[in-house]
Amino acid sequence: VPQPDYVERQYRRWISHGHPGHSPKQARYIESSTGSTMYLGTRQNERYYRLYDKSTWYNAELGKFLRFEVEFHKGAADNTAFTIETANELKGAIAALVFAAWHQADIRIPVSLIEPLSPLRLPEKAKGSEHYLDWLKTSVEPVVKHLRHLGLDDKIQDVLGLQRPLDL
Repeated sequence: VPQPDYVERQYRRWISHGHPGHSPKQARYIESSTGSTMYLGTRQNERYYRLYDKSTWYNAELGKFLRFEVEFHKGAADNTAFTIETANELKGAIAALVFAAWHQADIRIPVSLIEPLSPLRLPEKAKGSEHYLDWLKTSVEPVVKHLRHLGLDDKIQDVLGLQRPLDL
């Protein structure tokens, strides 16, 4: 369960670490009577992130309510649309995209996926290997790394049909 100041701590951590290609000016933190919010990036970036602490909107007895949002633009929007269009199971695909995007922003979502992610299928007509490699790098690799962090290497190998151990 995240600490009461989770959003502010993530903002301060993100600012203090510095991120190549991102200016600290692209990060904003707002505290209000309805909760705290962190913004990363701008709408001109490929990804625009928002993290809300919505706990004050809900019953405090139920604990913390955090909402993680990502807007995808440019090439990231194309890859996201492709992933959603070709997903076997929409909810799992969207969860994987959100986890992966926040992972790329170096912000960890403080929960694990309760349901296992469904495998994503590719369309029968290929768009070219570079498109697939980019899709693997931006959408699949961060999810695999997250699942490895959870100790699921063997299950990943089984699902992907890999004969040798993962080396990411």
